[in-house]
Amino acid sequence: MTLPASDPNTRPASLPDSQTAPAGSSDATLVGAPAASSTAAESTVTGSAAADPATVTQVVPGGPPPTPPAGPPPSGPTPGHDYSLPILIGVFVLALVGIGLLGLGVYAVMKLNAAPAVAVSSITATAIPLPSQLAVSVPSTTPLPAATSTATAAPTVTAATATVASTAALSPTAATAPTTATVTITATAAGNLLTINQGANVRTGPGVQYPVIGSIKAGDSAPALGRNAFGNWFLVGYSGGFGGQGWVAAQVATYSGNANQLPVVAAPPPPAPTATPVPAGNPNGALVTGAHGVSGMLNLCSGNVVFGVGQRVCFVEWIKNNTSQPVGYGLLGVTAVRQGGGVQFQTSWSGEQAAHGLLAIDPGCIGPTDRCKGQWEDGMRLNIPGSYQLTLNVCFSGYPLCRGTSGDWEVLSGPIQITVQ
Repeated sequence: MTLPASDPNTRPASLPDSQTAPAGSSDATLVGAPAASSTAAESTVTGSAAADPATVTQVVPGGPPPTPPAGPPPSGPTPGHDYSLPILIGVFVLALVGIGLLGLGVYAVMKLNAAPAVAVSSITATAIPLPSQLAVSVPSTTPLPAATSTATAAPTVTAATATVASTAALSPTAATAPTTATVTITATAAGNLLTINQGANVRTGPGVQYPVIGSIKAGDSAPALGRNAFGNWFLVGYSGGFGGQGWVAAQVATYSGNANQLPVVAAPPPPAPTATPVPAGNPNGALVTGAHGVSGMLNLCSGNVVFGVGQRVCFVEWIKNNTSQPVGYGLLGVTAVRQGGGVQFQTSWSGEQAAHGLLAIDPGCIGPTDRCKGQWEDGMRLNIPGSYQLTLNVCFSGYPLCRGTSGDWEVLSGPIQITVQ
């Protein structure tokens, strides 16, 4: 039997060109397509074999390329949240704070270690040599600073010549009547009285060298008219004086007012000096007046000019202040210069214990005894045989300078020649 002819199987027109493979199928070939056709439409599976069927995309030949599948989200910061600028500002601020703290620490260390400059004044101590102590004993002998010149023999003086020289030196001059300044008494001055505390002498001038013209009893008063420049004498009204005036020492009276308001009255000229009498025939040195206004003279106590070794040589010292002010001196004594070398000094008066190392002799006074109490007798012993010259020497500096080499020394008498054997 012959079979009827039949057409090959034809895909219905209503079937789509492709159909989705069942889930779990690993073959994506469409059913009904010719097995040998390489041009058959293929469907590509994107993803893994377990991918969802909805993710299978049909590739149509000649059509537009398929849309690529969405990938994983990109890495990095989320758009709209950029933190780089705040971080940079924070780092900059921290750097500034660190630099500031470092600078503050360096400044503090430098401030603590810096030593303040302290001005230190330099004090130089100057050593002042103390004067050597001299024990004064009357009579006693103390060495004089070494003489710079060699003594020369004095010319031999005969007794007749000595007598003439002595007479010439000691002859007093005629005294002139002192003049006293006249003071006009004002009402104020007349009302101030000077009360006498003890019996007082009234003199023609402000000093004990002026003659006494009367006295005032203790308890009596007199009007004060003026004072001298030193304020230690008052000019008072006194009927027994020249011009009804006289001078009274301030130390024996009390003034009722202010002495500084009294007028200063110039002292009258002092009386002519009166020579100290010397026994006839006693050798003496000629009267000498020095640059300080002080005169001096040295006399032996007897007419003997020859002495044994160690025998006491007695002499009388005499000085007078011819000025109107006190004159100070530090040392007074007699120098014995031996012919051929050797000097010995006898200290009679010393200012070692006095204020500023000075003694004084008052205006117009004769000393050296206690400022104004007349001449002074002293002596010395010479233990080396030879011919000696004796002179009166006075230092008008303070005691310490007199003991050194810068004292202001004056020789206030002519030399007296003696022999020791």
